[in-house]
Amino acid sequence: MSRYTISVHPRQKMYIDLTHMVGSDLYLTRKLNDVSQKQMAANLECNASTVSKHLAMGNNLTLRTLADLAWAMDGEVEISIKPKRRDI
Repeated sequence: MSRYTISVHPRQKMYIDLTHMVGSDLYLTRKLNDVSQKQMAANLECNASTVSKHLAMGNNLTLRTLADLAWAMDGEVEISIKPKRRDI
């Protein structure tokens, strides 16, 4: 079996990790709160396909869209940016 290694720039890796984390959090919150995409669409007064598109992994969400999605599933948004820990 062949094994491939892909080199990813740290900047791109940070984006990939962040979108994965946000997507996972949205999925978990929706499941824990037992809210369907159809219910979210009704709360947001939009089509279920729009909600589905926003919830797709790797989607580049605006803060407004993130807040709307969290509100529609009775969730909260918490964002934090911290300095990297550096050994001195």
